Amino acid sequence: MPKLNKFQKIAIVICILPFFGVTIAQLTNEFRYSEYRYIYLIGVATVYLSWGIATIGGLINALFIHFEKKQELKIRIFWILLSLLPHILIGFSIIISLFQSTPDNSIQLPSGEYIGRQN
Repeated sequence: MPKLNKFQKIAIVICILPFFGVTIAQLTNEFRYSEYRYIYLIGVATVYLSWGIATIGGLINALFIHFEKKQELKIRIFWILLSLLPHILIGFSIIISLFQSTPDNSIQLPSGEYIGRQN
């Protein structure tokens, strides 16, 4: 097994952070409307913090991996894409939400205008 350098280890942690945040959100969601609402709020803060760290850290780590010239290009591209995984997930989420269909099978644009609506 090849030895991973510190940027590659950080890339793995960056990939795990968003899934950790989603897991925390699911576990604390049952406290949303209870007297222990503060547990839910701590869970929400943890989600935002994990996604924020993964997003900013992923971008910075990808830049460090890009400027590290010790490895061949294919390996560097793999680790850069792994570091940018949170950005890729956010991009897919935005694309899916933009093209989400409505009950009348029309698509709502961010401006509020509909495409495909039959009047």
